[in-house]
Amino acid sequence: MKRSIVPLAAWWLSGSVALALAGQEKPGQHGAQEEIANHRRMAAAHQGAAECLQAGTPPASCLRALEQACKGLAAGRRCGMRVAKAEAEDTAILRDKHLKMAAAHAAAAQCLASGQDMARCEKRLRQDCRGLSINTHCGMRGHP
Repeated sequence: MKRSIVPLAAWWLSGSVALALAGQEKPGQHGAQEEIANHRRMAAAHQGAAECLQAGTPPASCLRALEQACKGLAAGRRCGMRVAKAEAEDTAILRDKHLKMAAAHAAAAQCLASGQDMARCEKRLRQDCRGLSINTHCGMRGHP
């Protein structure tokens, strides 16, 4: 009786371990999923700022909401967006810049989600954000 239980227990344990390992993410997958979520969050923050400005809300109020949406995610006060002093109160320019930043981050999220190479997606992001952002990662903080 003891001899038949040991192999059965070993078989059961090995199956349990295999199932547990199958449910885990592959190496590098967690980082990619987090990166996709961060780009989507950045896109949503900039889209929200553009809509806020479009609604006629004062830029200062939209900026406060943007700062909250990007807390811990982006570098700088404007969620990684470069804004010249002359542009700071021009709602049309700000709205357009926020829309471009939103589109760049949404495209980066889509690129990564489609399984494309991280380097290729980053290159496209840098191109899309050229002149818009305060750093080479389109404003993102802690970017790999």
